Amino acid sequence: MSIVGCRKGILFPPKTQATFVSTFSTNLSKNLSTLKKLLPSEDILTYSFTTKDGVSCAVVYADGVVNKALLGDLIARPLARLFVKKDGGRYALNKELIEESLLFPELKNTQAFNDAAKEILDGNSLLLVDGLDEGFIVGAKLLPARAV
Repeated sequence: MSIVGCRKGILFPPKTQATFVSTFSTNLSKNLSTLKKLLPSEDILTYSFTTKDGVSCAVVYADGVVNKALLGDLIARPLARLFVKKDGGRYALNKELIEESLLFPELKNTQAFNDAAKEILDGNSLLLVDGLDEGFIVGAKLLPARAV
């Protein structure tokens, strides 16, 4: 297998780099499986958790380029305290509720796996929620320490 792309030290095969264009489904497991095929590196990690009423969520990120403390404190902890189901089992968690719950100035949504993969390789994180057909890019890059 030839390798044609490399970002942040993560290698990916030629087919996934140029031809993979698909959108997220509402099934979290399916989305995570597709991302794993798109980004097969061991450096791509997933942190899974649930909201207070049991809705599954996951944050996908590249190890070593993301501030893990921020992910836990400012994504997982606030969302784990939320009730996100409305009456009848419909999901109330959407971009507006995520923006209100998460304290990230760099937060945007995406529905395309290619866009999400590029963001992950650039050092951002991807928040996925079971039942939503979009992902949320969260800017939680680990900035290098600078001498003063």
